[in-house]
Amino acid sequence: MRRARATLGLATACLLVCQAAFAESAASVGALLDRAETLRSAHQTSAAAALVSQALKVDPKSFRARYEMGLIDNDRGDVKGAIMSLTVAIQSLGGAPAPDATIYNTLGWLYMSVGDVGDAEHWYRVGYANKSRLSTSAQQKLLNNLGNLYLIKGNSAAATRYFGEAAAKGNIPAQAILPKVASLPQQQVRAAAR
Repeated sequence: MRRARATLGLATACLLVCQAAFAESAASVGALLDRAETLRSAHQTSAAAALVSQALKVDPKSFRARYEMGLIDNDRGDVKGAIMSLTVAIQSLGGAPAPDATIYNTLGWLYMSVGDVGDAEHWYRVGYANKSRLSTSAQQKLLNNLGNLYLIKGNSAAATRYFGEAAAKGNIPAQAILPKVASLPQQQVRAAAR
């Protein structure tokens, strides 16, 4: 009985040490990523990438680190690398919603920038499904991007819908373009836009 209690006590102590180590490593990853974001904002992408790489060594599955690396890749002009990093970040979640739902709009924007309207639409629509988790500013950006996407696709009815939603949230560019889009010949909303 004594031996069982001693073993249980040792196991509990090991668990507490492991939990403390995990908490410490999570805090260090957070600190590395906070610094990387600051450096990226200051256009010091090489230094930011080095910190994100360190964070990924500590936590290879870190969504935030993968997202930050995608933003760094984009800032460096490596759109394909950015798309890959963001895709890996989303895939690492195993189907769970992204902790930062702005990633869907960012991925849509990146696909638009390389002319892949189909994948852009997919990710914008995933973002739209998660829009309640976005700030008002992030919602405005997503809605504007959806409006532009549907203008490109020639679907003025859908474009009007999304620009209208953005305008209703106070977005000035959407408010300016909405009357112009609304005056275009209205087309039926395609099945892909539903």
